[in-house]
Amino acid sequence: MSERERYVQVARHAGRRHSGPLVEALQRLTEDPDEIIRVLGTHRLIRLILNATSAEDLSRALAPALAERFESWRAKPWPSNAALLRTFDELQRHLAAAGVNVLLLKGFPLAVRLYGSLEGRPQHDIDLLVRQNDRRRASAVLRTHGCVRLGYDAHAVTFALATIKLDVHRCLRGAPAFHLEERPIWDEAVDLTIDGVRCRTLSDEWTIVLIALSIFEELAHGSTQLRALVDLYLLLRDVDARVDWDRFFARRDAARLAGVFANVLMLVIELFEVRDELPHLVSMLAAWRSAIVPLTADERLTLVFAPPRTPANLRWFARIYPGSLARYLAAFWWAGFPANVRDVSVRRLISGGRVAWQMRVARAPHSAGGA
Repeated sequence: MSERERYVQVARHAGRRHSGPLVEALQRLTEDPDEIIRVLGTHRLIRLILNATSAEDLSRALAPALAERFESWRAKPWPSNAALLRTFDELQRHLAAAGVNVLLLKGFPLAVRLYGSLEGRPQHDIDLLVRQNDRRRASAVLRTHGCVRLGYDAHAVTFALATIKLDVHRCLRGAPAFHLEERPIWDEAVDLTIDGVRCRTLSDEWTIVLIALSIFEELAHGSTQLRALVDLYLLLRDVDARVDWDRFFARRDAARLAGVFANVLMLVIELFEVRDELPHLVSMLAAWRSAIVPLTADERLTLVFAPPRTPANLRWFARIYPGSLARYLAAFWWAGFPANVRDVSVRRLISGGRVAWQMRVARAPHSAGGA
């Protein structure tokens, strides 16, 4: 078993809160303690591990140097999810008073539902969605109440309120080749009460859409976190018997995204080796096998652990993305303008041109439709 496979096992057991198997998986890691902590931190796993284990568990089972590094993380003054939730509720009230409705994304709903408690899935920021037409008004309201704009990307604007970061999404995800209609997302939203705070959040279907599309794009750019893959695995496990997968893929096919979802969902299934836990989805994916790019175990691990701008990841993305790669790359670059101009160099332009050509060559006649 490779070291990367061992990290995947750690991620799966941390997500499932299996203390004994988790500690055993940590014992099998062979890199030096600093590198282990670096990798686990990059993939947002350390606090999941700490939530699933005690100091005694780790000190008994691990080498002293590694156990000490975990405990130094445990001792840090992390903001609680409860405090972040109270901040969200306060901002939600201010926005509602100005006529701006919001949907709470990912963190708190996933923590309660999939990780056992509000604090079960530690987070560092707050994600919410506003309607496209409300984005300017939302920005004005947040600034009035002390939020400072930090930056933006193609999907969201990031604000800071003291030490708390807030990502205000104007869409779940978008690219030149596809567009997610806004109305169904909002019409199918569900009411939720978390620790006394009433809010609205995405339906199961749209939560899968958000997480899977985020993973697809992050895999392309070498910024994937194992925690996001664990989130998706746990959610799929929770809903597999209830989701109408025929309807799910029909709706994605209408948006030219069925091939994307077939590949991302199969990647999760094979990475964590959970075919037996997701029988309904596995059966559905068999009908889309012609859209799935076959990967060896090593290729899957390379995708997940690749650093930024890895050509192999971009080539994989190129075989699945349903539209023009040139338009996608142009849109991605434009979304980061003007900040990305600072990073331009002759070497990077040459490298970017080479990668774009490799992506074009890598494209195969994979259909977005089923077999």
